[in-house]
Amino acid sequence: MVAAPVSKEEAKRVILEIVRQSPGDAVKGKARIFKAFYFAHLYYAAEHFGYLTEWPIVKMEHGPGIHDFASLVSELVQEESLQAIPIKVGPYKSTKYRAVEQTQRQHGFSPDELAAIKAAAEFVADKTSAQLSEITHEYSRSWNSAQLGDELRIYIDLLTDDDYSSMQKSSAKLDGEIAEIWG
Repeated sequence: MVAAPVSKEEAKRVILEIVRQSPGDAVKGKARIFKAFYFAHLYYAAEHFGYLTEWPIVKMEHGPGIHDFASLVSELVQEESLQAIPIKVGPYKSTKYRAVEQTQRQHGFSPDELAAIKAAAEFVADKTSAQLSEITHEYSRSWNSAQLGDELRIYIDLLTDDDYSSMQKSSAKLDGEIAEIWG
């Protein structure tokens, strides 16, 4: 299950900045936003102590997703910070998200936060949704070990295979010691 969201405003700011940092200040479809949000958190945590936001990232069918995304986007549209423009992709309906011009310079991020968001937006920009899903399916331990809808512990995705294995062994050892003590 997903814990109570910490700060909607932080999550909304990151979503808006992802769109702003994308080519043409726009993103087609939500999959790239989902993946950029996830990658921005990893890029930030890999280089800095702390979190980009504490907003839940959850397991969705095709990879990590943003908890309560529809509500966040709806608020950004109501605030006139973001446009959600219906588009067609062949016979299919989709949405193009575009940052509204007057909000483009009002991000309020530190240089390190902005660098992580920019790196994530650039990473997803030239990849298809299928390619992004394939990457997260292959490399995300948190996504692979969770159930649909569960909040992901994404920071385990930054561990090397050796570090992760060592952590698993230490955890199993502690579980055994606790079982011995408490029977």
